[in-house]
Amino acid sequence: MSEYRRIIDLREILITPTSHLAAAFRKQRAEDGISDVLRAVRQKYWALDAWTSHCLNSALVGLRDGKYDDARANTATAICPVDQRDADYTVPPTGIRTLEELQAELARLRTRAVK
Repeated sequence: MSEYRRIIDLREILITPTSHLAAAFRKQRAEDGISDVLRAVRQKYWALDAWTSHCLNSALVGLRDGKYDDARANTATAICPVDQRDADYTVPPTGIRTLEELQAELARLRTRAVK
């Protein structure tokens, strides 16, 4: 299976509702999704453009605030194919982070208790 196909499959998994599951499981799924996208970026299977960085940063904010479903939704949006992105949306210049910054923040948030 191509890495691009794996990213698309991951997106399908991320948009699958989990609100009926325990918070600890939802947190883990959100963390794993973000981690998978960061790995794809690190391995150069997915580009860390402004859109992806902004959406992953929003996912990390959701994770920090205990909004695990929002974190997963933002992670899914981060890996939305370019041709399916909202052409009218301008990514704000704030909230753009490097791969290293995103990885460090995820590592920090993984140590936090479930909200």
